[in-house]
Amino acid sequence: MERFDFARFDYQMVPSAGDVSWNRYSLGGQYEVPISGNHSLGIAAFYQNIAYDFFDTTLNLGTEMFEEIHTIMAGVFYCWDFPTAWKVRGAFSPVISSSLSTGLQQEDIQYAGNFSVTKYWKGELDKVGVELGLGYGALNGKPDFYPIASVVGDIGKWSYKIGFPETAVQHQISIRHTVMAKASLRGSYANVSGETYVEGWGFLSDTKLEYRAVDMGLQHTYRLQPNLTSVARVGYLSENKLHLLNENDVLLNDFNTNGSFYITMGLTYNLNY
Repeated sequence: MERFDFARFDYQMVPSAGDVSWNRYSLGGQYEVPISGNHSLGIAAFYQNIAYDFFDTTLNLGTEMFEEIHTIMAGVFYCWDFPTAWKVRGAFSPVISSSLSTGLQQEDIQYAGNFSVTKYWKGELDKVGVELGLGYGALNGKPDFYPIASVVGDIGKWSYKIGFPETAVQHQISIRHTVMAKASLRGSYANVSGETYVEGWGFLSDTKLEYRAVDMGLQHTYRLQPNLTSVARVGYLSENKLHLLNENDVLLNDFNTNGSFYITMGLTYNLNY
């Protein structure tokens, strides 16, 4: 069974999305352990910090409480490769997504997970599969269920995944260089702990910062050493939406975000070497 255990760090800059810009730092990793036969169990951990700059808000709004958002995730995943070309995958993780202005509280915690089954067919020169499943999380803002449906495959040095919630095509140029085009949904739903002032509403606690977009980008990876790879990505965020909601998910403010280009740079360390 192929394993890909890694640790990674990346930095992303979104310089202008209408009335908002932001920088994102993230650090994460995963480790997978075969447990018996074709079964494996793994752990994954992830931390993300987003620092927002707000310009002309449409209301007299105090933004200090949500100019920095933290996301912390630690969970488990399971994989079962059948000898008959079936694959079963599942993952579950608690997620902390919050400004953490007043420390950790119940409203800061949410959950994410997914379960999918893939059937593969192998030809002389290629492999193709169909993946079906169900996921839950903040893929499109407020956490909810979403379908997983994709056609996946390999043709020589090309690999592809076409479907929902992600479509990608990858080409391995050489042993060091790989390029990929990818489109996917991106979302988050963070609790703003502490009190936020909103004109017409007064001071509100446990407001929510909801974000959703369609992420389309081109990525290049370069293997610097056998276990160290650099990642560079440029892309465009379409359907960019950033909203402030009250604790009952009623819209308080639309931050007038527009589509925006972005750049991401990072390093991945492969733990298998």
